[in-house]
Amino acid sequence: HPESGTELFGKEGEQWLSDKAKAQYQFDDWAKDSETLPYWKSWNSFFTRQFKDRATQRPIAGPESNQTVISPNDGSVFRWQDNVLETDVFWFKDMRYSISDILSSSYKEQQALIDQYDLVNMFKGGTVFQTYLNPYNFHRWWVPVNGEVLFDPIVIPGDYFNKVVIPDFAGMGEVSTISFDEAMKQGASVQKGEEMGAFNYGGSSFVMIYQKMPNKKLVFIDAEGNLIPKEPILPEGSASVGGITINIGAQI
Repeated sequence: HPESGTELFGKEGEQWLSDKAKAQYQFDDWAKDSETLPYWKSWNSFFTRQFKDRATQRPIAGPESNQTVISPNDGSVFRWQDNVLETDVFWFKDMRYSISDILSSSYKEQQALIDQYDLVNMFKGGTVFQTYLNPYNFHRWWVPVNGEVLFDPIVIPGDYFNKVVIPDFAGMGEVSTISFDEAMKQGASVQKGEEMGAFNYGGSSFVMIYQKMPNKKLVFIDAEGNLIPKEPILPEGSASVGGITINIGAQI
């Protein structure tokens, strides 16, 4: 709602976005609807803000090569696990999931698509890489590899809680809505760093599932080449960062 911008940022000298908060939000990095108050026209406009100069602030690692996979989002590494079988359980937002849980849908037409591409078997034995976003992060995600879109994106139905009513890792809030970029359509050729979509209103978790590749091993390293442990230091709260932070566009 347009009034959410005025209510959010208020008048100069009375707004919550103080000098300290601006530093925490890296205020000068972001494109704004206006360079004067209220800066952004609504809460969602602020939440889904873009970089002023993404090429400088988030350069793409190895843009022409798939030897390096980039992080699709800003955030902290939650954990990663390899050789994940169909019914292996891993934890996400303090809830139990498996490959068969994620790659299933209560909508018949979505399940038919999942079955058509045999997605469970495609990713069985693969690797799961999980990250966590805090409120200060960039809340959009980019294509991690060069490739082709197999089918139109689907949003698998689930529950949304307007407050946390279940055990939840470090106070992580649920996403309200996600939206995919219009270019993400079946048959489209995509490049590393191309925008895939955005979280709207909220959202704090991201998972990538990699296929098992015969005679190859995935190694996760940060932008400086350091190995990423399977279970790194975790954030202490929803506004905290973990021991290993990653930037969108950087190699993982």
